[in-house]
Amino acid sequence: MTTDKDFFERFSFISTSGDPTKDCMVWGFECGDGWHDLLWELCESIEEELQQTPAFVQGGDSPFQVVQVKEKYGTLRFYTNWGTEEIYKLIQDAENKSAVTCEVCGKPGKLRGTGWLSTTCEEHKEDI
Repeated sequence: MTTDKDFFERFSFISTSGDPTKDCMVWGFECGDGWHDLLWELCESIEEELQQTPAFVQGGDSPFQVVQVKEKYGTLRFYTNWGTEEIYKLIQDAENKSAVTCEVCGKPGKLRGTGWLSTTCEEHKEDI
């Protein structure tokens, strides 16, 4: 199973200053492990897009950075300091996939709940 540490080690744009007033990654990924494969695929796609993005677009003083990854209203939220149109499309696609992927195990799931929402499979519908 992929851990938050694996993401921090593999992708240079996922890091933390260690200061919660500067970024929220100090708390790591604030979502279930079931979305880790989806997130890994997203990060690989972002990495490919960044390699095709001219250096002057990549920010100089403000290199591309993931600032928070969390669950909100039962689906994934993936926040960055900036992005290209393609990066924002990749993020939106991953967020949409999270609505049909169990946050606990990664199997097909559905958005459940009335007040507190979560996306789970049948097996984990009571786990979140």
